[in-house]
Amino acid sequence: MPVFIKLENEVRKNLFYEVKAKIDKSWDKFYPELKISRGSFFNYLSGRGDIPEEVYLQLLKISKIDINNIKRIIKDKYSEKSITKPSMSNLLAEILGVINGDGHVNNTNYEISIVGNRLEEEYYLYLDKLLERILKLKFRLTINDSAFKLRTYSKNMVIFLNSEFGLPFGNKIGKLKIPKKVLKRRSWILSYLRGLFDTDGCFHIRREKDPMLSIASADKRYLGEVKKTLENFGFHVVRGQKRIFIYQKDDIKRFFKEVKPANSKHLKKYQIYLSLNKAPLVYR
Repeated sequence: MPVFIKLENEVRKNLFYEVKAKIDKSWDKFYPELKISRGSFFNYLSGRGDIPEEVYLQLLKISKIDINNIKRIIKDKYSEKSITKPSMSNLLAEILGVINGDGHVNNTNYEISIVGNRLEEEYYLYLDKLLERILKLKFRLTINDSAFKLRTYSKNMVIFLNSEFGLPFGNKIGKLKIPKKVLKRRSWILSYLRGLFDTDGCFHIRREKDPMLSIASADKRYLGEVKKTLENFGFHVVRGQKRIFIYQKDDIKRFFKEVKPANSKHLKKYQIYLSLNKAPLVYR
């Protein structure tokens, strides 16, 4: 059974103080080396949680100090935050598309994160509510000069998303694929495409009135899979080096009607296009 180390408050503070002095890096760059989640590390740092013996021994080795006053505690198992596993639905399919677009799942620190343009305020607020509603996890929103980031930490959810839907760990290039479970229902595929287009897509008006819709990916095999999926729905798709394009006006009109993008960045541009062509608005 797992053994945990309980330290007195001052002893614990001194241990982490000495570790920090030796490593010469931030905690966020250090804790992945211990093979634990960010939440777990800061629980140990603050004293909210007892330290697993193997982690304690690593910290002790780095700090090079002697500690005598410790208490070993044997527990039946590690306390891992339980999750509510979401059932397959349109909204979950949309989230999977978002993560395969601008998202990231990490099995080192068990982070789930999504990054986007900081100017897309309406969309990241929409995403925050969607993620918390479906995954039942609290996401933290951070914003810098150029980007926003939504992130949470959950070992169980990371493992679930990988094992159930094949979301790849780490670098996604060469590993991306549309989850097989998504392909079982038309509405799930359309919702998945919504999430993907909202994060990795673009709508542009060329030569004043000519529309263009595109989806980007550095993963060539995955880009081909998305192209084939759109073609199976009857869309005419042109493939570039790292993008696929839809140019035909009727296809673009149907895309906005059936896929129903949620990112206001795309919707506002599409509304401008419709006004230029004096056509009625058809999304949502």
